[in-house]
Amino acid sequence: MRHAVKDVRNGEHEAVLACGVEKMNLPKEQFPEVQSNMTNVVDREFDGVNGINGPSYFSLIAQRHMHEYGTTREELSAVSAKNKTHAASNPYAQFQDEVDADDVTDSYPIAPPLHLLDCSGITDGGAALLLVSEEKARELTDTAAYVTGSGQSCMASNSINNLPSLSRWPQAEVASREAYEDAGIEDPLREIDVAEIHDCFSISEIVEYEELGFAEEGEGGQFALDGRSQLDGDVAVNP
Repeated sequence: MRHAVKDVRNGEHEAVLACGVEKMNLPKEQFPEVQSNMTNVVDREFDGVNGINGPSYFSLIAQRHMHEYGTTREELSAVSAKNKTHAASNPYAQFQDEVDADDVTDSYPIAPPLHLLDCSGITDGGAALLLVSEEKARELTDTAAYVTGSGQSCMASNSINNLPSLSRWPQAEVASREAYEDAGIEDPLREIDVAEIHDCFSISEIVEYEELGFAEEGEGGQFALDGRSQLDGDVAVNP
């Protein structure tokens, strides 16, 4: 999408279709392939061979965030319960059951402190977004949405041993600040109404609250517990 925006902005193309797809939900006979793919979440040669996949990696993040900031099991559960409640009202959601915080806390332990309902499901997904010039948009619709800013950052070659911290994601902070500056946003918590962010595990959303400027460092868990990321909160996160 970022490249598509740049191409349209600089006049190289009048219309670009940006697509994304993931195929992970395979029959049980092929589940070892899914597990093998999960080792590519981080650096395969260094981290993957040592057992670092999705759940184990994010459990390290959760443990470190708890150690440094006092983040609690209750706060993790608040994130997952919120998102699963949102999904329950979406007819296209993979999981549509109402879930409360106690259900999350009482679910099966996967990689402490993460429980089953802290973890994303294995699923398939696809999306496409048509980006066009402002002139073309006027021809096509009266209700166009405008891309006002974008940002991107990559650090540490995606290898855990190179990361500056397990409890902070500075690349997310850099990318968001770049996007805010591009869009003219000075106070994201006051100027942003809705945010769709990566929530593969409950701890990831807590870290992202902080890096995106919605909560102060170490206060992401309390931000969720106070309901500030719910539909009627300060910013509706992952509705």
